[in-house]
Amino acid sequence: MGADQEQWWYLDSGASNHMTGSKAVFFELDDDVTGTVKFGDGSRVAIQGHGTIIFRCQNEEHRALTDVYYIPQLRSSIISIGQLDERGSEVLIKDGVLRIRDREQRLLAKVKRSLNRLYLLDL
Repeated sequence: MGADQEQWWYLDSGASNHMTGSKAVFFELDDDVTGTVKFGDGSRVAIQGHGTIIFRCQNEEHRALTDVYYIPQLRSSIISIGQLDERGSEVLIKDGVLRIRDREQRLLAKVKRSLNRLYLLDL
């Protein structure tokens, strides 16, 4: 991950895009990309960039999480399950464990459900 920082990411089936408020985590960032994201409560926040984050997988290999929005107002970081699916990843939740596999069926992440029914990934 950029700048060797660890950060918790919410795996969210309701989010339409990957997004973070932490500029330091980006491996590359195009800050010419702008726009807004609308949340479920009707509020909108400004997108101030779009880029790639590098993360370490369960098997110690490194992979890129692409098309991540930079939204400075965001206090949490979100991985969109729908966006993973669109890019060919398999997401399976069974017995309180969420697994993400790439197109070659390599395990990218294995996350246990938290007590409050969230799936949090420590990148």
